[in-house]
Amino acid sequence: MLKMFFYLQMEDEVQRGGGDHGAGSSRGAGILVEEAQFLHNAKSMGMTFWINLGGLAGEAEFDKVDTYLRQIINKELSVKEGGQMISQFKKERMVQKHLVSAAGLQNWDEFKAEFTPYWSSQEKIESLIGCLPSTQGGARRGGEAGLEDDEPTHETNVPMFPRWKIVKGSMNDMKDVPRLPFTGTIIDCNYALDKEKTPDAMTKEEVQPFLESFNAKTTAPAWTVAIFCGFVQQNDFLEVIDNYCSGRAERFFWHKQNVNMNPNKTVRYNDVECGVLGYHVKSDAQGESSKKPEWMFNFDFGEGERVSRASLLRGFPVVHPMFKRDGKVVNNHQKPQALLMELIQCHMLGDTPGKKDENGHPLNWILDACCGVGSTSMAAMRCGMNAIGFDHDQYMVSSAQQRLINFDAEPDQHAELKPKSKSEPTAKGKEAATAESEEEDLDEDEADENDE
Repeated sequence: MLKMFFYLQMEDEVQRGGGDHGAGSSRGAGILVEEAQFLHNAKSMGMTFWINLGGLAGEAEFDKVDTYLRQIINKELSVKEGGQMISQFKKERMVQKHLVSAAGLQNWDEFKAEFTPYWSSQEKIESLIGCLPSTQGGARRGGEAGLEDDEPTHETNVPMFPRWKIVKGSMNDMKDVPRLPFTGTIIDCNYALDKEKTPDAMTKEEVQPFLESFNAKTTAPAWTVAIFCGFVQQNDFLEVIDNYCSGRAERFFWHKQNVNMNPNKTVRYNDVECGVLGYHVKSDAQGESSKKPEWMFNFDFGEGERVSRASLLRGFPVVHPMFKRDGKVVNNHQKPQALLMELIQCHMLGDTPGKKDENGHPLNWILDACCGVGSTSMAAMRCGMNAIGFDHDQYMVSSAQQRLINFDAEPDQHAELKPKSKSEPTAKGKEAATAESEEEDLDEDEADENDE
């Protein structure tokens, strides 16, 4: 009955030349949505659009969509073209919402008054659309199931053949690391809990020499450094990186979803971890290369300090334990591939993302410092970049090499989050089951002897 009411009212409006749904109306778009769905089955323009707008839906938004839907109904636009235009409009409003929230303001008008026109320009908003988090499944994707062009994501699916190399080295000894165009480095250091339990934890005195060595090793005009660290280390690392890098250093946090809290070790088993990001443009860069690279989103390190909070990392499920080799497992503190890939894709792609040489090799490199089992190197290769890792422990070097040799067989960012099936017992489970079976056989033999 309600749909019929909308249809009859819309038909009457069309016959009267559009009715009163002009610039001051806030209900015309809603009626037009119903009409578009009724006549054209335009699911891409359903109520999903209004839900995703959140608190930004207002008169201007209704009027804009009203215009697009009228063009579709009047056959001036196809359903696909109109759906794409509305989808683009929705994404622009989502970017505005993130910027307003990051700046700690109430609305978009306050944001434009607070910051220079650069941050509110249409070009800047369109460049940030690719940074919006993508949602798998659900109403947001289902509402656009009819469109051929999916939403842009950070994923870089290119037919490349990334190269990799794992060498033995340390933060103070990088002589075996070749000089290459590194656009970023990720350090997953030993967290400092207390001096007795973590004597090998990374200190601020080690960060400065590493940054100097890395700057000498890379031929790229600009680069990014990311350090995962403990909360007690964060301020020290922030101070060092902020003093060395030409751009401001920023803290970031990520939420470890599905983590089991241990009350006896609440510091180590916290469900939130932190890190520090730093951006640097070389002082000897000349001409165009001295400008802030596009892949840094032209980050203004002065007035954009608050805006950078918009890139705080969201929650990522922890990695479930799985066997690697020699009975060793990847523990729950291993950084998820999705987290590492987001860091690389947002901050370390370089000036030429997706480009390759005549042999199909990517042009840019990622340095996996303190590589451990090579998770950062694997994430870099999945992003279509080359990777070089180093570790002072020869066993870790061998483990990382083994994983990268079997790269295609290793679980990806989705598979690593799924625990082993109960129907597939692990190696330890098989040994325990065999031992238990043998004990039961011995008990049965003893019982038979006693009966005799």
